[in-house]
Amino acid sequence: HSQSGFCAPITSWVPNSKLRGRERIGAEPLHCASMFNRRAHRPAALFCSLTMVRRSLAASAVQRVAMPPGLISHTPLLESKPLSQLAGTRVLLKLDALQPSGSFKDRGMAYMCSQLRDQGARSVICSSGGNAGHAVAAMGRQLGMSVKVIVPTTTKKIMLDKIQAQGAEVTVHGVNW
Repeated sequence: HSQSGFCAPITSWVPNSKLRGRERIGAEPLHCASMFNRRAHRPAALFCSLTMVRRSLAASAVQRVAMPPGLISHTPLLESKPLSQLAGTRVLLKLDALQPSGSFKDRGMAYMCSQLRDQGARSVICSSGGNAGHAVAAMGRQLGMSVKVIVPTTTKKIMLDKIQAQGAEVTVHGVNW
């Protein structure tokens, strides 16, 4: 994640020739662990949190992560001209920060909660600094699941209120999550 904590998921289609053997297309999503150059205070890698898939795999990927309707909002895809130029291919940014919680985390938490519910779970416990807990609380509520969110003492009151407004039980404990 970036120094500011914002690292939105992006979907991009990159030709094999552009990867130079560093990543496998169609494999697990790339993660942005330690991709931030703290000395220079700038991204050390361009493709932070990218999921790279071939166009032929896109439809099957969508089918694998299908969720019950209504859990997440439809959000636009916008082309990033600067990233497209740098990558030498069209790069689309999914504006998931426009989800109801204001966080891109809704999509992942909706998938996780729906999978847990489908496996018979009736409740979810989440450790979070705020945004993930809020997303789990919202998705759990929509799926009829009870949710408990454990947050650190550093979590702001406004976030505690948002999580509780979704019907989740909140426990404040420790300084880290």
